[in-house]
Amino acid sequence: MSKRIVIFIALLSMSNLMCWFEAYDFEQDNFTKTKPVSSAVAGTYVLTEKSKKFVSEMEDVTESNAQNISITLFSDGTFEMQNMPKNWAIEEFQFNSPNDVTFPIKGKWSLVQENWWWRIEFVIDLSGKNSTEFLSNTFSSQVDIGGEHPPYSLWLYIGVGDPNRLPLIIFEQVVK
Repeated sequence: MSKRIVIFIALLSMSNLMCWFEAYDFEQDNFTKTKPVSSAVAGTYVLTEKSKKFVSEMEDVTESNAQNISITLFSDGTFEMQNMPKNWAIEEFQFNSPNDVTFPIKGKWSLVQENWWWRIEFVIDLSGKNSTEFLSNTFSSQVDIGGEHPPYSLWLYIGVGDPNRLPLIIFEQVVK
């Protein structure tokens, strides 16, 4: 009888361990765990080659536009995004934006902590644009920062929902 209990407890422990592995997001190991210096994060970020290929297959992006997609983080806390695909992030932005929205998109950025890793929060300013169809004049979205030191990377999940099930595009910081 005691042997059966030991086997039962061992099986129960293994099943709990397997659930933990399923819930663990291994991508988080790539994220920045120590607060980066804002000036080191500032700079221009471009798509990795793999991300360029993925993005060029999206319906609203041409191959030449995929080559020119970029995010620039300025040291004064502002940013500019060039040629971003319409469905790159924010739910309200995706579903409530007029068809004639054009990029670049501008706004402010800041470093924010998410559990034990660091992210960039973008606050997108839509005032002054044809924003009468938007729910608000500003939207915010966060992206993960990869790496512990420059050059950093930015990890953007395409769409809305569980990041473990969404396509991912990665931007690399351009080193000058």
